[in-house]
Amino acid sequence: MSDSSEARERVLQAAAALFRDRGYLSVTMNDIAAVLNVRKASLYYHAPQGKDQLYTEVMMRMLAEIGDGVRSALAAAKPDLRSQLTAIALFHVTHLPFDTSRLFRTDIRALPPEYAYEVLMAGNAAIFEPVTTLIEAAQTRGEIREVDAHMVAVTFIVSVQSLHEESEYKHKPIEGLADQLVRLYMDGLRA
Repeated sequence: MSDSSEARERVLQAAAALFRDRGYLSVTMNDIAAVLNVRKASLYYHAPQGKDQLYTEVMMRMLAEIGDGVRSALAAAKPDLRSQLTAIALFHVTHLPFDTSRLFRTDIRALPPEYAYEVLMAGNAAIFEPVTTLIEAAQTRGEIREVDAHMVAVTFIVSVQSLHEESEYKHKPIEGLADQLVRLYMDGLRA
């Protein structure tokens, strides 16, 4: 593999696709090398600390993109909670699936502490904090009742991300499912 930023970018993209699809524990440096058709030793030029470093760099990039996308979606939304949650839900369902549950449940726990902390903080900032902040602001405005804002954020995001499977298996438009989910969170199950 050449000594260029283009080669490094190919390594990061290949690793990103594998980590996104299979998670940290199920991907080896051999898997990444095989996708790129290079020797495993070549990867260490781009990631001297190995898989932990590569995973962390890939996740930090993905999480930054998610954070940017969420901020853009919110900037275009009306300033009420329903519109804001809908904007976040639509952002998540119209982009590549990202398994937040796996990230926090298994991947971060498998990383060495110095990498785990960095990914944990970036994940919270990009994925959960925007929703937590919206819920807290809606509570302050009297728009919704008092709730554990972080718990609502976590369940909302995980529910939104699960819509990819629902859409795929039930052959329903994902945007409509996102709207139904926001209505469920805002209105509950009562008739």
